[in-house]
Amino acid sequence: MEIQLRPTTLEDLDFVIATENDPVNRRFVVPWTREQHEVALQDKNLQHWIVESDHPAGYIILAGLDSANQSIEMRRIVITEKGQGYGRRAIQLTTSHVFDSLNAHRFWTEVKQFDLRTQHLYKALGFIEEGRLRECSKGNDGFETMVVLAMLQQEYEKIVG
Repeated sequence: MEIQLRPTTLEDLDFVIATENDPVNRRFVVPWTREQHEVALQDKNLQHWIVESDHPAGYIILAGLDSANQSIEMRRIVITEKGQGYGRRAIQLTTSHVFDSLNAHRFWTEVKQFDLRTQHLYKALGFIEEGRLRECSKGNDGFETMVVLAMLQQEYEKIVG
């Protein structure tokens, strides 16, 4: 299975919105409005991508492209077909892009504490847990704790050799 990442277009937004509003995905992401996604497509500090093979399989949003600290955030990744390797491969491609093309020093993300599967995936790819933001986000079932995971440039270099 080979995937690619390409810039999201206005024509992709129906797919993006349906993906994040799918009941399976809603536990893991706070849906945005169409207008929020449209603004994100124009924001020079963000990259909004579609993950696809022969069909769209998800989307990714990166933030912090203008960061003086060279710290890029994986703000959002949502994959439609779980357990098929799309998420793993998309994170690998994104990590390479962040360090090789965007020259980041640090690449980080937040994962909801209950999402052990995603935490395990990031750790398997070389991300390190940096800490927890206790009850920092209000979800449908109350306040949620976020786990911060990151990879530094030198850690990435060891992985790719």
